[in-house]
Amino acid sequence: MPALTNVIPNETWQLALEFEGQEIRLFDASIARAEKNWPELAYPHKLKNLTFDARQVCWPGDRVLDAERAHHLAERADLGGEHEQAEQEEARDWSHDEVGTETRLRA
Repeated sequence: MPALTNVIPNETWQLALEFEGQEIRLFDASIARAEKNWPELAYPHKLKNLTFDARQVCWPGDRVLDAERAHHLAERADLGGEHEQAEQEEARDWSHDEVGTETRLRA
């Protein structure tokens, strides 16, 4: 299990969990609210009041979310998406000639 390296709460009641190897997963706080009966995580200022280390995310009141459990329950973040990937592939097909105009490369 990779170590937790960063936790960033977002405005849609999720935690962006970054693990070693630059893997990012989105954890929906509603899971902890329901599974662990932590209703205070419904409030953004409470959700954002966290600390973390390589093994866990913690909130005041002895609220501890195990990083391995969070990793298992969270969804892998799609940071690039198909649209961005297509744009990157198209950009590789373009080149600049000697005068700086764009020319389509032929395969």
